Amino acid sequence: MKKILFLLFAVFLGARECTSYETCLNLYKKAGGGELAVKHFYVNLCSQKNPQACKEAAKYTGFYSHTSNKFLESAKLYELGCNYGDGESCYKAGEFAVCDNIHAAYERFSKSCELNYRRCDSDICEDPCVRALNIKQNNILSGKKRPYDVFNMYKPTKIAPDDSTFAIDACEYNLHFKYKNTTNCTYAGYMLLLERNYEESRKYSKIACDMGDLVACVNIIALNNAEFKEDKAFTKDFLKKANFACKDKDFYNCGALGMAYYNGFGMKKNIKKAKDILTNSCLYANPFACISIGDFYRYQEVEPKKALEYYYKACDLGLNRACVIYDEVVKELK
Repeated sequence: MKKILFLLFAVFLGARECTSYETCLNLYKKAGGGELAVKHFYVNLCSQKNPQACKEAAKYTGFYSHTSNKFLESAKLYELGCNYGDGESCYKAGEFAVCDNIHAAYERFSKSCELNYRRCDSDICEDPCVRALNIKQNNILSGKKRPYDVFNMYKPTKIAPDDSTFAIDACEYNLHFKYKNTTNCTYAGYMLLLERNYEESRKYSKIACDMGDLVACVNIIALNNAEFKEDKAFTKDFLKKANFACKDKDFYNCGALGMAYYNGFGMKKNIKKAKDILTNSCLYANPFACISIGDFYRYQEVEPKKALEYYYKACDLGLNRACVIYDEVVKELK
C-alpha cells in the first residue's frame, strides 16, 4: 500500500516539476523513492502520448534495466516516441530495426529526417537523411545487398560511389522534402567541382550557400577562380559573414574562413591561421574542415599518419570522399 501511495505521489509531483531524468530521480529520491519510480513516471506519461517521456523511458530502460529483454523494451518505447512525433526516437527506432526489418528502418530514418532531427558531437554524427538514402542508394530495400550500415556506418570504408551521384541524390532528397540540412548539397557542389563539372557544381553550391552554408560559398569562390570570373563583392560579403561566424562561435561556418586562408581566397594565404581554424572547426564536427586539415598534413607537412586521423574523422562524419582518401593513404603506407 505504501509503495502504491508513493507512486501516486511521484506521478503527481512529477507531472508538476519533473522535466528530465535527472530532476525526476532527485525529486523521487527526496520523496523516498528510487529509480523504479522514475521509469513508472515516464512510462505513465508515455501512455498519455508524450513523446519526450517515451524517449526518456527508452533511455532509462536501455541503460539501467538489467532484464534480458531490455533492448526489446527500449525499441518499443522508441517506436512509441516516434509515432508521437519525436525525431530522435525515430532515429533510435530505425537503428533497432535495421538488423531485422530494413524496410521499417528506412521508414523510421525517413520520418526522423522529415522531423529535422540531426545530432553531431566529436565522435559521431546521427544523420537520418543520410541513413535513409544509404539504404535506398545501395538497393538494400530490394534485398540485392547486405545492409552495410548495420554496424559499420562510421568506419573508414567507401559507403557510396566515389563520384557526385550519391551527393546529388541526397541533396535533391532534402530539397524535395524541404529539409534544412545543407551538407549534402555542399558535398554535391564539392564533388562536382572535383569532377570539373563547373555548371552543376555552381548550381548545388549556390543552393547551400543561399541557405547560409559558408563552406558551399567557398566552393563558389573556387569556381569563380577556376573560370576566371572573380567576384570581389561576393568574396567580400563571404569574408564578412565568415569572420562573424568565428566571433559568434559558429564553428561549422567558421571553418570556411580557414579554407579561405588556406587557399588565399580574398586575402593573402596564411597557412598557420588556416590550420588553427580548420582544426577547431573539425573538432566541432565540420567534415569539410577535417578533410582540409587532413590534406594539410598529407601534402604540406607530409605526415600521412597524422593526416589519417583527420580523414578518419571526416569519414566518421559522413564525407564519403574522406573514406576513399583514407583507404588510399593506408595503401601508400603499406
